[in-house]
Amino acid sequence: MAYLRLQWLGYPVELASTEFTRLFIGPPNPAAAPWESFYRSKSENPIGFGQATFEMRDLLRAAGLQVSNENNQYEDHIGLELLYLSELCRRRAEEATGCLVDDEVCADEAVQAFIESHPLGWVEALRSAVQESHPQGNIDRILGVAEASLTSLSADLR
Repeated sequence: MAYLRLQWLGYPVELASTEFTRLFIGPPNPAAAPWESFYRSKSENPIGFGQATFEMRDLLRAAGLQVSNENNQYEDHIGLELLYLSELCRRRAEEATGCLVDDEVCADEAVQAFIESHPLGWVEALRSAVQESHPQGNIDRILGVAEASLTSLSADLR
Protein backbone atom coordinates (compact mmCIF):
# COMPACT_ATOMS: atom_id res chain seq x y z
CA MET A 1 0.00 0.00 0.00
CA ALA A 2 1.42 3.37 -1.00
CA TYR A 3 1.88 6.02 1.67
CA LEU A 4 0.92 9.54 0.63
CA ARG A 5 2.99 12.18 2.37
CA LEU A 6 1.13 15.47 2.41
CA GLN A 7 3.19 18.63 2.58
CA TRP A 8 2.41 22.25 3.16
CA LEU A 9 5.15 24.61 2.04
CA GLY A 10 7.63 21.76 2.33
CA TYR A 11 6.59 20.95 5.92
CA PRO A 12 5.18 17.42 6.24
CA VAL A 13 1.82 17.18 7.96
CA GLU A 14 3.17 14.49 10.27
CA LEU A 15 5.82 16.94 11.56
CA ALA A 16 3.16 19.56 12.21
CA SER A 17 1.14 16.99 14.14
CA THR A 18 4.20 16.00 16.17
CA GLU A 19 5.00 19.65 16.88
CA PHE A 20 1.43 20.31 18.07
CA THR A 21 1.42 17.21 20.30
CA ARG A 22 4.79 17.97 21.92
CA LEU A 23 3.85 21.58 22.54
CA PHE A 24 0.26 21.36 23.73
CA ILE A 25 -0.33 17.80 24.94
CA GLY A 26 2.92 16.20 26.13
CA PRO A 27 4.17 13.74 27.26
CA PRO A 28 4.13 14.12 30.16
CA ASN A 29 2.87 17.72 30.21
CA PRO A 30 2.49 20.40 27.56
CA ALA A 31 5.78 22.14 26.76
CA ALA A 32 3.83 25.32 26.09
CA ALA A 33 0.56 25.46 27.99
CA PRO A 34 -2.14 27.01 25.78
CA TRP A 35 -4.10 28.51 28.73
CA GLU A 36 -3.95 32.13 29.83
CA SER A 37 -4.20 31.18 33.53
CA PHE A 38 -0.88 29.34 33.27
CA TYR A 39 0.97 32.53 32.30
CA ARG A 40 -0.94 34.86 34.63
CA SER A 41 -0.40 32.65 37.68
CA LYS A 42 1.85 34.00 40.43
CA SER A 43 2.56 30.45 41.59
CA GLU A 44 5.89 28.68 41.19
CA ASN A 45 3.87 25.75 39.83
CA PRO A 46 1.37 27.44 37.55
CA ILE A 47 -1.78 25.65 36.51
CA GLY A 48 -4.04 25.89 33.48
CA PHE A 49 -7.20 26.81 35.39
CA GLY A 50 -7.48 30.08 37.26
CA GLN A 51 -8.87 33.60 37.34
CA ALA A 52 -8.58 34.05 33.57
CA THR A 53 -10.73 30.95 33.08
CA PHE A 54 -13.51 32.48 35.17
CA GLU A 55 -13.15 35.82 33.38
CA MET A 56 -13.51 34.14 30.00
CA ARG A 57 -16.54 32.18 31.20
CA ASP A 58 -18.18 35.46 32.21
CA LEU A 59 -17.31 37.10 28.87
CA LEU A 60 -18.65 34.15 26.92
CA ARG A 61 -21.84 34.10 28.99
CA ALA A 62 -22.35 37.85 28.50
CA ALA A 63 -22.05 37.32 24.75
CA GLY A 64 -24.56 34.46 24.84
CA LEU A 65 -21.86 31.88 24.07
CA GLN A 66 -20.70 28.72 25.78
CA VAL A 67 -17.95 26.20 25.31
CA SER A 68 -19.27 22.76 24.46
CA ASN A 69 -16.54 20.49 23.23
CA GLU A 70 -15.58 16.89 23.66
CA ASN A 71 -12.05 17.65 24.86
CA ASN A 72 -13.20 19.90 27.73
CA GLN A 73 -10.78 22.75 27.11
CA TYR A 74 -10.70 25.55 29.64
CA GLU A 75 -12.31 28.75 28.45
CA ASP A 76 -9.00 30.64 28.57
CA HIS A 77 -7.38 28.44 25.89
CA ILE A 78 -5.71 30.59 23.20
CA GLY A 79 -7.85 29.04 20.49
CA LEU A 80 -11.08 29.77 22.36
CA GLU A 81 -10.01 33.33 23.11
CA LEU A 82 -9.31 33.90 19.42
CA LEU A 83 -12.64 32.31 18.46
CA TYR A 84 -14.41 34.62 20.92
CA LEU A 85 -12.63 37.60 19.36
CA SER A 86 -13.65 36.44 15.88
CA GLU A 87 -17.27 36.31 17.05
CA LEU A 88 -17.01 39.86 18.40
CA CYS A 89 -15.59 41.00 15.07
CA ARG A 90 -18.38 39.21 13.20
CA ARG A 91 -20.95 40.96 15.36
CA ARG A 92 -19.27 44.31 14.79
CA ALA A 93 -19.45 43.75 11.03
CA GLU A 94 -23.17 42.92 11.28
CA GLU A 95 -23.73 45.96 13.46
CA ALA A 96 -22.07 48.13 10.82
CA THR A 97 -24.67 46.94 8.29
CA GLY A 98 -27.54 47.52 10.69
CA CYS A 99 -28.20 43.84 11.44
CA LEU A 100 -27.46 44.03 15.14
CA VAL A 101 -28.44 46.72 17.61
CA ASP A 102 -27.44 47.49 21.17
CA ASP A 103 -24.76 44.80 21.64
CA GLU A 104 -22.32 46.28 24.16
CA VAL A 105 -19.96 43.29 24.11
CA CYS A 106 -18.80 44.19 20.59
CA ALA A 107 -18.42 47.94 21.07
CA ASP A 108 -14.98 49.27 20.06
CA GLU A 109 -13.95 49.85 23.68
CA ALA A 110 -15.04 46.38 24.79
CA VAL A 111 -13.24 44.62 21.94
CA GLN A 112 -10.07 46.67 22.45
CA ALA A 113 -10.15 46.02 26.21
CA PHE A 114 -10.60 42.29 25.61
CA ILE A 115 -7.66 42.15 23.19
CA GLU A 116 -5.37 44.01 25.58
CA SER A 117 -6.35 42.18 28.75
CA HIS A 118 -6.64 38.68 27.35
CA PRO A 119 -4.90 37.28 24.24
CA LEU A 120 -2.47 40.15 23.67
CA GLY A 121 -1.64 40.22 27.36
CA TRP A 122 -0.11 36.73 27.29
CA VAL A 123 0.50 35.61 23.70
CA GLU A 124 4.12 36.78 23.93
CA ALA A 125 4.73 34.49 26.93
CA LEU A 126 3.08 31.59 25.08
CA ARG A 127 5.19 32.28 22.03
CA SER A 128 8.36 32.33 24.15
CA ALA A 129 7.46 28.91 25.57
CA VAL A 130 6.83 27.61 22.06
CA GLN A 131 10.15 29.02 20.81
CA GLU A 132 12.00 27.45 23.72
CA SER A 133 10.61 24.02 22.98
CA HIS A 134 10.23 24.16 19.20
CA PRO A 135 12.17 27.09 17.70
CA GLN A 136 11.29 28.05 14.13
CA GLY A 137 8.31 25.71 14.07
CA ASN A 138 5.00 26.42 12.38
CA ILE A 139 3.18 27.17 15.61
CA ASP A 140 5.72 29.89 16.45
CA ARG A 141 4.99 31.46 13.09
CA ILE A 142 1.23 31.18 13.57
CA LEU A 143 1.49 32.82 16.98
CA GLY A 144 3.62 35.57 15.42
CA VAL A 145 0.86 36.31 12.93
CA ALA A 146 -1.74 36.23 15.72
CA GLU A 147 0.31 38.60 17.88
CA ALA A 148 0.83 41.06 15.00
CA SER A 149 -2.87 40.91 14.11
CA LEU A 150 -3.94 41.50 17.72
CA THR A 151 -1.55 44.44 18.04
CA SER A 152 -2.82 45.98 14.81
CA LEU A 153 -6.50 45.50 15.64
CA SER A 154 -6.03 46.91 19.13
CA ALA A 155 -4.28 49.99 17.72
CA ASP A 156 -7.04 50.47 15.12
CA LEU A 157 -9.70 50.45 17.84
CA ARG A 158 -8.01 53.17 19.93
